[in-house]
Amino acid sequence: MKHFIISAFCLASTWLSAQLCKPDTTIKVPGFYPSKLADGSVGVAYNQTVMILSFKDTSAVVGGSKQKVTIDSLKLTKVIGLPAGMGYVCYEPRCVYLPSAVRCITLNGTPTQSGLFPLKFAVTAYAKVNGFFPVAQPDTIREFSILVTGNSSSVVSNDIQKLS
Repeated sequence: MKHFIISAFCLASTWLSAQLCKPDTTIKVPGFYPSKLADGSVGVAYNQTVMILSFKDTSAVVGGSKQKVTIDSLKLTKVIGLPAGMGYVCYEPRCVYLPSAVRCITLNGTPTQSGLFPLKFAVTAYAKVNGFFPVAQPDTIREFSILVTGNSSSVVSNDIQKLS
């Protein structure tokens, strides 16, 4: 009975977390959306969903000739540059995004410092050159930043001898 309850709780938790992201099915052009992330404030909870539609194919120059490259998947390996107090949640297993549909991640948390934070989405594209030769190509998406306003938490030390 105990195992059934724990299993049911785990299943419900997985189902609920998957429901936190409603992909925008009107997105038809590959890329990351929205084009600009919402601003945040120090000490205020931040929650921004980023939609991803992976591209299906591209081309690359291999040995001096242009080759067709078919994308199998895009894996988000890390979001670099988030302000202290923030993180991200992938809604796909192992943060792997297939080019067949719009998927999403959420940037969330409570920022503890102010400033402009340029973000880097580190990804690896898994593909096949000419439909046969598998390749894994790391890349970095650098289109986003988060502006966090407000005062950062800090401790002020007063020296009693300097007070007049």
